[in-house]
Amino acid sequence: MATPYPIRPSEVLYQFVYSLFRLTEVPAFVRKHRLWEGFNQYGWVIKLLVGVAILLGITFLSIVFDWFRSLQPAQESYALISSVGGLFTRIFGEGYELFSAGFMKYVLLILLEVIVYHFMRRTLTVLVDKSCGVSFNDFLEAQKRMIKVVIRSFVYESIASVIITVVFAIFGFVSFLEPVLIFGVQCYFLGFAIIDNYMEQFGLTIRESIDYSYQYTGVSLALGLVLYILLAIPLLGAVAGPILVSVGAGIIMTQLSDLHLIGREAALGIPVEPEPAGEDAGEGVV
Repeated sequence: MATPYPIRPSEVLYQFVYSLFRLTEVPAFVRKHRLWEGFNQYGWVIKLLVGVAILLGITFLSIVFDWFRSLQPAQESYALISSVGGLFTRIFGEGYELFSAGFMKYVLLILLEVIVYHFMRRTLTVLVDKSCGVSFNDFLEAQKRMIKVVIRSFVYESIASVIITVVFAIFGFVSFLEPVLIFGVQCYFLGFAIIDNYMEQFGLTIRESIDYSYQYTGVSLALGLVLYILLAIPLLGAVAGPILVSVGAGIIMTQLSDLHLIGREAALGIPVEPEPAGEDAGEGVV
């Protein structure tokens, strides 16, 4: 499999701005194509998962506020190297708040997978005429994959955030950038969890999805940012957030990516083995 494509900062910025603009079109798209139709087929699963997510969303709001308060720049910005004790205190102190906020948003995402799953598939049916199964077993497979994606995303996010915290604990004179970078990391992995639902529809494994989506970093950042903000809104955010970003991801990726046109093998640069000639290929030749 090919390595991730290099991506320029200007391209990331373009994708970010483009994605935010396209997200404004989602409400009209949902109404026009009545994407909610068929949603009740999941029965009690909808009520249970979405209900729990709404309740947790209220808790998530308070955690987000606490997390932002804890990420104030260090007062001793002139110190290049902090004491060992101060370094670990900062890492574990801020790390605890970061862990709490990060863990909670991913739990919400798992619970809300039924919304992402339904609206992503309905969107692709409209845009690329992709037939999609709607059985309960299909949903279970998608739910299992979301759990795996969430675990990976949370691990990667935690590692990246700890590295950022350590670096800025040493170079305190630029500590004002720390919360921005950590928030950006959170938005990226949250957005990737949504984009992976798009990759899943075209047969990409999680590993392949991680590598392929790297070239759409700006899209992940935009989707993650919007979803992060909406999940912090009690009640409404737990429903509106996943609908907006899942439909938006389908629209944006079909515009920026050619995965739905050329297929998995071509998109990933996987050589296709030529089909062997039939056993009767030489028959009939004089």
